[in-house]
Amino acid sequence: VQVFDAIPQRNEVSWNAMVEVCNRHGRSDEVLETFAAMHSAGMKPDKVTWLSILRACTSKGDTGLSQGVHAYMEKTNCCRHVAVCTSLMDMYSKTGNAQSALQIFHCLKGKDLMAWTSMISSLAKHGQGRDAVQLFKQMEYGGVVPDHVAFVGVLSACSHAGMVDEGRKYSDSMLNLYGIRPTVKHYGCMIDLLSRAGHLGEVERMMQLMPIQHSVRMWGSMMNGCKIHGRADVAERIGRGFAELNPQLSATYVVMSNIYAEVGRWHAVEQTRRLMWQMGLKKNIGSSGTEVRMLCS
Repeated sequence: VQVFDAIPQRNEVSWNAMVEVCNRHGRSDEVLETFAAMHSAGMKPDKVTWLSILRACTSKGDTGLSQGVHAYMEKTNCCRHVAVCTSLMDMYSKTGNAQSALQIFHCLKGKDLMAWTSMISSLAKHGQGRDAVQLFKQMEYGGVVPDHVAFVGVLSACSHAGMVDEGRKYSDSMLNLYGIRPTVKHYGCMIDLLSRAGHLGEVERMMQLMPIQHSVRMWGSMMNGCKIHGRADVAERIGRGFAELNPQLSATYVVMSNIYAEVGRWHAVEQTRRLMWQMGLKKNIGSSGTEVRMLCS
Protein backbone atom coordinates (compact mmCIF):
# COMPACT_ATOMS: atom_id res chain seq x y z
CA VAL A 1 0.00 0.00 0.00
CA GLN A 2 2.83 2.41 0.87
CA VAL A 3 4.51 1.72 -2.46
CA PHE A 4 1.23 2.37 -4.28
CA ASP A 5 0.64 5.63 -2.40
CA ALA A 6 4.14 6.79 -3.35
CA ILE A 7 3.54 6.36 -7.10
CA PRO A 8 3.09 9.85 -8.61
CA GLN A 9 1.69 8.76 -11.98
CA ARG A 10 -0.60 5.76 -11.54
CA ASN A 11 -1.67 3.82 -14.60
CA GLU A 12 -3.94 0.82 -15.21
CA VAL A 13 -1.16 -1.60 -14.29
CA SER A 14 -0.51 -0.05 -10.87
CA TRP A 15 -4.24 0.22 -10.09
CA ASN A 16 -4.82 -3.40 -11.11
CA ALA A 17 -1.86 -4.52 -8.99
CA MET A 18 -3.37 -2.76 -5.96
CA VAL A 19 -6.78 -4.32 -6.57
CA GLU A 20 -5.21 -7.77 -6.87
CA VAL A 21 -3.20 -7.34 -3.64
CA CYS A 22 -6.42 -6.57 -1.76
CA ASN A 23 -8.10 -9.58 -3.37
CA ARG A 24 -5.31 -11.96 -2.41
CA HIS A 25 -5.61 -10.92 1.21
CA GLY A 26 -9.38 -11.38 1.24
CA ARG A 27 -10.12 -7.67 1.62
CA SER A 28 -13.20 -7.48 -0.59
CA ASP A 29 -14.33 -4.10 0.74
CA GLU A 30 -10.91 -2.60 -0.01
CA VAL A 31 -11.05 -4.05 -3.52
CA LEU A 32 -14.29 -2.18 -4.15
CA GLU A 33 -12.97 1.01 -2.53
CA THR A 34 -9.87 0.86 -4.71
CA PHE A 35 -12.04 0.33 -7.77
CA ALA A 36 -14.12 3.40 -6.86
CA ALA A 37 -10.93 5.45 -6.43
CA MET A 38 -9.65 4.14 -9.77
CA HIS A 39 -12.90 5.25 -11.42
CA SER A 40 -12.67 8.69 -9.78
CA ALA A 41 -9.12 9.03 -11.11
CA GLY A 42 -10.46 8.60 -14.63
CA MET A 43 -8.96 5.16 -15.22
CA LYS A 44 -10.98 2.71 -17.29
CA PRO A 45 -11.13 -0.86 -15.94
CA ASP A 46 -9.88 -3.59 -18.25
CA LYS A 47 -10.34 -7.37 -18.31
CA VAL A 48 -7.90 -7.87 -15.42
CA THR A 49 -9.71 -5.27 -13.31
CA TRP A 50 -13.11 -6.85 -13.86
CA LEU A 51 -11.90 -10.34 -13.01
CA SER A 52 -10.66 -9.00 -9.67
CA ILE A 53 -13.85 -7.01 -9.00
CA LEU A 54 -16.05 -10.01 -9.76
CA ARG A 55 -14.01 -12.23 -7.44
CA ALA A 56 -14.52 -9.67 -4.68
CA CYS A 57 -18.28 -9.54 -5.34
CA THR A 58 -18.43 -13.34 -5.28
CA SER A 59 -16.57 -13.39 -1.97
CA LYS A 60 -19.00 -10.90 -0.40
CA GLY A 61 -22.05 -12.84 -1.61
CA ASP A 62 -24.10 -9.64 -1.89
CA THR A 63 -26.81 -10.10 -4.55
CA GLY A 64 -27.60 -6.39 -4.85
CA LEU A 65 -23.94 -5.48 -5.23
CA SER A 66 -23.47 -8.21 -7.84
CA GLN A 67 -26.40 -6.95 -9.90
CA GLY A 68 -25.16 -3.36 -9.64
CA VAL A 69 -21.69 -4.28 -10.87
CA HIS A 70 -23.18 -6.31 -13.73
CA ALA A 71 -25.42 -3.39 -14.74
CA TYR A 72 -22.40 -1.07 -14.81
CA MET A 73 -20.47 -3.57 -16.94
CA GLU A 74 -23.35 -3.78 -19.43
CA LYS A 75 -23.61 0.01 -19.54
CA THR A 76 -19.92 0.38 -20.34
CA ASN A 77 -19.86 -2.56 -22.79
CA CYS A 78 -17.44 -4.60 -20.70
CA CYS A 79 -19.03 -8.05 -21.15
CA ARG A 80 -17.10 -9.02 -24.26
CA HIS A 81 -14.47 -11.37 -22.86
CA VAL A 82 -15.32 -15.03 -22.30
CA ALA A 83 -13.29 -15.09 -19.07
CA VAL A 84 -15.16 -12.06 -17.69
CA CYS A 85 -18.55 -13.55 -18.57
CA THR A 86 -17.55 -16.86 -16.99
CA SER A 87 -16.58 -15.00 -13.82
CA LEU A 88 -19.97 -13.22 -13.94
CA MET A 89 -21.71 -16.59 -14.20
CA ASP A 90 -19.72 -17.89 -11.23
CA MET A 91 -20.63 -14.81 -9.22
CA TYR A 92 -24.35 -15.24 -9.86
CA SER A 93 -24.19 -18.97 -9.17
CA LYS A 94 -22.51 -18.47 -5.81
CA THR A 95 -25.02 -15.78 -4.81
CA GLY A 96 -27.91 -18.16 -5.56
CA ASN A 97 -29.01 -16.79 -8.93
CA ALA A 98 -28.52 -19.63 -11.42
CA GLN A 99 -31.04 -18.19 -13.88
CA SER A 100 -29.05 -14.98 -14.35
CA ALA A 101 -25.94 -17.10 -14.87
CA LEU A 102 -27.81 -19.12 -17.50
CA GLN A 103 -28.92 -15.97 -19.33
CA ILE A 104 -25.31 -14.79 -19.55
CA PHE A 105 -24.23 -18.24 -20.74
CA HIS A 106 -26.79 -18.34 -23.56
CA CYS A 107 -25.70 -14.90 -24.80
CA LEU A 108 -22.01 -15.77 -24.67
CA LYS A 109 -20.19 -16.11 -27.99
CA GLY A 110 -17.29 -18.54 -28.36
CA LYS A 111 -17.93 -20.52 -25.19
CA ASP A 112 -14.80 -22.29 -23.94
CA LEU A 113 -14.50 -25.34 -21.68
CA MET A 114 -14.38 -23.21 -18.54
CA ALA A 115 -17.66 -21.48 -19.43
CA TRP A 116 -19.42 -24.78 -20.14
CA THR A 117 -18.07 -26.36 -16.96
CA SER A 118 -19.04 -23.38 -14.82
CA MET A 119 -22.63 -23.48 -16.08
CA ILE A 120 -22.96 -27.26 -15.75
CA SER A 121 -21.68 -27.12 -12.16
CA SER A 122 -23.99 -24.20 -11.36
CA LEU A 123 -27.10 -26.03 -12.58
CA ALA A 124 -26.11 -29.18 -10.69
CA LYS A 125 -25.55 -27.20 -7.50
CA HIS A 126 -28.96 -25.51 -7.75
CA GLY A 127 -31.00 -28.70 -8.16
CA GLN A 128 -31.28 -28.61 -11.96
CA GLY A 129 -29.41 -31.85 -12.58
CA ARG A 130 -31.25 -32.86 -15.74
CA ASP A 131 -30.62 -29.47 -17.32
CA ALA A 132 -26.94 -29.79 -16.38
CA VAL A 133 -26.70 -33.22 -18.05
CA GLN A 134 -28.40 -31.86 -21.18
CA LEU A 135 -25.90 -29.01 -21.26
CA PHE A 136 -23.02 -31.48 -20.97
CA LYS A 137 -24.39 -33.34 -24.00
CA GLN A 138 -24.60 -30.07 -25.95
CA MET A 139 -20.99 -29.36 -25.04
CA GLU A 140 -19.86 -32.75 -26.36
CA TYR A 141 -21.92 -32.37 -29.54
CA GLY A 142 -20.32 -28.98 -30.08
CA GLY A 143 -16.86 -30.54 -30.11
CA VAL A 144 -15.68 -29.22 -26.73
CA VAL A 145 -13.67 -31.96 -25.00
CA PRO A 146 -14.53 -32.27 -21.27
CA ASP A 147 -11.81 -32.42 -18.62
CA HIS A 148 -11.84 -33.90 -15.10
CA VAL A 149 -13.60 -30.81 -13.68
CA ALA A 150 -16.40 -31.03 -16.23
CA PHE A 151 -16.91 -34.68 -15.32
CA VAL A 152 -17.21 -33.78 -11.63
CA GLY A 153 -19.97 -31.38 -12.67
CA VAL A 154 -21.94 -33.86 -14.77
CA LEU A 155 -21.55 -36.72 -12.25
CA SER A 156 -22.70 -34.39 -9.48
CA ALA A 157 -25.70 -33.48 -11.64
CA CYS A 158 -26.52 -37.16 -12.16
CA SER A 159 -26.27 -37.72 -8.40
CA HIS A 160 -28.60 -34.83 -7.54
CA ALA A 161 -31.13 -35.89 -10.20
CA GLY A 162 -30.97 -39.63 -9.49
CA MET A 163 -29.87 -40.40 -13.06
CA VAL A 164 -28.21 -43.76 -12.44
CA ASP A 165 -27.81 -44.99 -16.02
CA GLU A 166 -26.42 -41.66 -17.20
CA GLY A 167 -24.02 -41.57 -14.24
CA ARG A 168 -22.69 -45.02 -15.09
CA LYS A 169 -22.29 -44.00 -18.74
CA TYR A 170 -20.32 -40.86 -17.96
CA SER A 171 -18.23 -42.64 -15.34
CA ASP A 172 -17.23 -45.25 -17.94
CA SER A 173 -16.61 -42.72 -20.71
CA MET A 174 -14.16 -40.75 -18.58
CA LEU A 175 -11.45 -43.39 -18.89
CA ASN A 176 -12.59 -45.36 -21.94
CA LEU A 177 -13.35 -42.39 -24.21
CA TYR A 178 -11.30 -39.50 -22.82
CA GLY A 179 -8.49 -41.24 -20.93
CA ILE A 180 -9.28 -39.39 -17.68
CA ARG A 181 -8.56 -41.38 -14.52
CA PRO A 182 -11.25 -40.92 -11.83
CA THR A 183 -10.26 -39.00 -8.70
CA VAL A 184 -11.77 -39.11 -5.23
CA LYS A 185 -14.37 -36.52 -6.34
CA HIS A 186 -15.56 -38.62 -9.28
CA TYR A 187 -15.80 -41.76 -7.15
CA GLY A 188 -17.57 -39.75 -4.46
CA CYS A 189 -20.26 -38.60 -6.90
CA MET A 190 -20.86 -42.15 -8.15
CA ILE A 191 -21.01 -43.60 -4.64
CA ASP A 192 -23.51 -40.94 -3.61
CA LEU A 193 -25.64 -41.57 -6.73
CA LEU A 194 -25.67 -45.37 -6.39
CA SER A 195 -26.19 -45.28 -2.62
CA ARG A 196 -29.21 -42.99 -2.89
CA ALA A 197 -30.65 -45.31 -5.54
CA GLY A 198 -30.17 -48.38 -3.35
CA HIS A 199 -27.44 -50.07 -5.41
CA LEU A 200 -25.43 -50.80 -2.28
CA GLY A 201 -23.85 -54.02 -3.54
CA GLU A 202 -22.47 -52.15 -6.53
CA VAL A 203 -21.13 -49.46 -4.21
CA GLU A 204 -19.37 -52.03 -2.02
CA ARG A 205 -17.70 -53.56 -5.06
CA MET A 206 -16.66 -50.13 -6.32
CA MET A 207 -15.12 -49.24 -2.96
CA GLN A 208 -13.26 -52.54 -2.83
CA LEU A 209 -11.80 -52.10 -6.32
CA MET A 210 -11.05 -48.38 -6.46
CA PRO A 211 -7.30 -47.61 -6.49
CA ILE A 212 -7.57 -44.63 -4.14
CA GLN A 213 -8.15 -44.25 -0.42
CA HIS A 214 -11.76 -44.02 0.73
CA SER A 215 -12.86 -40.62 2.01
CA VAL A 216 -15.14 -39.89 4.95
CA ARG A 217 -17.72 -38.57 2.49
CA MET A 218 -17.78 -41.85 0.57
CA TRP A 219 -18.50 -43.85 3.70
CA GLY A 220 -21.09 -41.27 4.71
CA SER A 221 -22.88 -41.51 1.36
CA MET A 222 -23.08 -45.27 1.66
CA MET A 223 -24.32 -45.08 5.26
CA ASN A 224 -26.95 -42.58 4.15
CA GLY A 225 -28.05 -45.00 1.42
CA CYS A 226 -28.35 -47.75 4.03
CA LYS A 227 -30.52 -45.45 6.13
CA ILE A 228 -32.75 -44.50 3.18
CA HIS A 229 -33.32 -48.12 2.17
CA GLY A 230 -33.41 -49.67 5.65
CA ARG A 231 -30.33 -51.82 5.08
CA ALA A 232 -29.00 -52.13 8.61
CA ASP A 233 -27.13 -55.31 7.60
CA VAL A 234 -25.01 -53.47 5.04
CA ALA A 235 -24.59 -50.47 7.35
CA GLU A 236 -23.32 -52.77 10.08
CA ARG A 237 -20.74 -54.31 7.77
CA ILE A 238 -19.39 -51.08 6.33
CA GLY A 239 -19.75 -49.24 9.64
CA ARG A 240 -17.52 -51.79 11.32
CA GLY A 241 -14.86 -51.32 8.65
CA PHE A 242 -15.07 -47.53 8.84
CA ALA A 243 -14.93 -47.56 12.64
CA GLU A 244 -11.70 -49.57 12.49
CA LEU A 245 -10.14 -46.83 10.34
CA ASN A 246 -11.67 -43.93 12.33
CA PRO A 247 -12.23 -45.24 15.88
CA GLN A 248 -12.53 -41.78 17.44
CA LEU A 249 -15.14 -40.41 15.01
CA SER A 250 -18.27 -40.53 17.14
CA ALA A 251 -20.49 -39.72 14.14
CA THR A 252 -19.95 -43.27 12.86
CA TYR A 253 -21.60 -44.72 15.95
CA VAL A 254 -24.34 -42.09 16.06
CA VAL A 255 -25.33 -42.86 12.46
CA MET A 256 -25.22 -46.60 13.15
CA SER A 257 -27.42 -46.12 16.21
CA ASN A 258 -29.93 -44.11 14.17
CA ILE A 259 -30.08 -46.77 11.45
CA TYR A 260 -30.64 -49.52 14.01
CA ALA A 261 -33.42 -47.45 15.61
CA GLU A 262 -35.18 -46.93 12.27
CA VAL A 263 -35.39 -50.68 11.66
CA GLY A 264 -36.37 -51.42 15.25
CA ARG A 265 -33.14 -53.11 16.37
CA TRP A 266 -33.20 -51.60 19.85
CA HIS A 267 -30.78 -54.10 21.32
CA ALA A 268 -28.21 -53.05 18.71
CA VAL A 269 -28.92 -49.40 19.54
CA GLU A 270 -28.12 -50.09 23.19
CA GLN A 271 -24.98 -52.04 22.28
CA THR A 272 -23.72 -49.22 20.07
CA ARG A 273 -24.25 -46.60 22.76
CA ARG A 274 -22.58 -48.81 25.33
CA LEU A 275 -19.59 -49.21 23.02
CA MET A 276 -19.35 -45.44 22.67
CA TRP A 277 -19.34 -45.09 26.43
CA GLN A 278 -16.63 -47.73 26.79
CA MET A 279 -14.49 -45.92 24.21
CA GLY A 280 -14.92 -42.60 25.96
CA LEU A 281 -17.08 -41.19 23.18
CA LYS A 282 -20.30 -40.87 25.18
CA LYS A 283 -19.62 -37.22 25.92
CA ASN A 284 -19.67 -36.52 22.16
CA ILE A 285 -23.15 -37.91 21.45
CA GLY A 286 -24.82 -34.57 21.93
CA SER A 287 -22.10 -32.56 20.21
CA SER A 288 -21.37 -34.66 17.15
CA GLY A 289 -23.85 -32.92 14.85
CA THR A 290 -21.05 -31.44 12.77
CA GLU A 291 -19.43 -34.86 12.38
CA VAL A 292 -22.74 -36.46 11.42
CA ARG A 293 -23.34 -33.80 8.77
CA MET A 294 -19.81 -34.32 7.47
CA LEU A 295 -20.33 -38.08 7.31
CA CYS A 296 -23.77 -38.02 5.70
CA SER A 297 -23.67 -34.86 3.58
